[in-house]
Amino acid sequence: MYLNIPIPKHIPLFGVVLLHGCMAAKNELYLIASKVRTRFGSNVLIIQPTCRTKTKSVTCSIESQAKKVYKEIQDQLGSNKTTKSLPICIIGYSQGGLVACMLGDKYRDQLNIYGIVTWNAPLGGVPVLNKHYNDIQEFINNAQDGLQLITSRTSANIKRNMKLATCVLGIIRRIPLLCLDSGLQDMLPNSSCIQHVRKFLHESNHGIPCLLIASHENDFRRLFTNLVLDDDNHEKIEAFNKAYAKYITNSPDGLHDTLIPLKSQLCREDRFNGLTISIKGNSSIVGTIPGRSNVKERIYGNTVHAGNLIVMDPNLFINSNYIEVTIYAKKICSDIIVFINEVLIQ
Repeated sequence: MYLNIPIPKHIPLFGVVLLHGCMAAKNELYLIASKVRTRFGSNVLIIQPTCRTKTKSVTCSIESQAKKVYKEIQDQLGSNKTTKSLPICIIGYSQGGLVACMLGDKYRDQLNIYGIVTWNAPLGGVPVLNKHYNDIQEFINNAQDGLQLITSRTSANIKRNMKLATCVLGIIRRIPLLCLDSGLQDMLPNSSCIQHVRKFLHESNHGIPCLLIASHENDFRRLFTNLVLDDDNHEKIEAFNKAYAKYITNSPDGLHDTLIPLKSQLCREDRFNGLTISIKGNSSIVGTIPGRSNVKERIYGNTVHAGNLIVMDPNLFINSNYIEVTIYAKKICSDIIVFINEVLIQ
């Protein structure tokens, strides 16, 4: 007679929660998910919430998204007390970084959060969301010669795309009653959400180890390597670089990842000035938020937010053979693995 005794399943030692960016699918961070699984095997429970995919990340506020993610994590952890007490690390890319910070502030004890990674996240907001028609006109006027070198699309087509996006954003800004619960509203600089995130990182993050990943690439000569550049064309591209930087960051010399200013990714505001000098080259550097030794920063050069230039035209793609997109950058993924190991294993 044989007893049918179930073989106990391996209980993971910790969890990693992956939060995608705005308007994305749950598996947007598939590369880091694969690397985490390869490194830690069955010791890790990987959670990729579905509650804020696609348009849900636009129509729901960051606080609402955090609440839904919390509930989904709880559901996936199940009722097993051992599993429920799992230490977890939350990794949030782009808008997901704001959700990660909100989770850290509101659900730190309930979720047993041991670490947070924000990955090219708009911790200080997205200034381009505040742009108006006059800003587009100024950009086109200053950038059109360089624009003709970058793409076969006419300035008029680019302008039309940008104007349409700005009109939609303008409606959201002017009629907030239509979007009381809006993930876009929350990414505006100085929104209550951004102020909440800033306070969390600078003042009240409960001692949670945080890693702020940021990147920058301001030179479009590296983004579009098929350019034929003589001295005159170099000047046109340089003018384009400055016009684009001003449109994204409000400064012609502002560093950015093609969508989010570096200052915003680091939640630095004016205290960024001393750091600017040390990253004029493209070397990666490590720092901390002043006065918060548990909030570390890693900055990477020659790395962009996404493979397309959504600010101008979603169908305008960079040459990814010569420049890295942040969520596919092997060095960044490796550094995240090191951080996970530090906060959850060592």
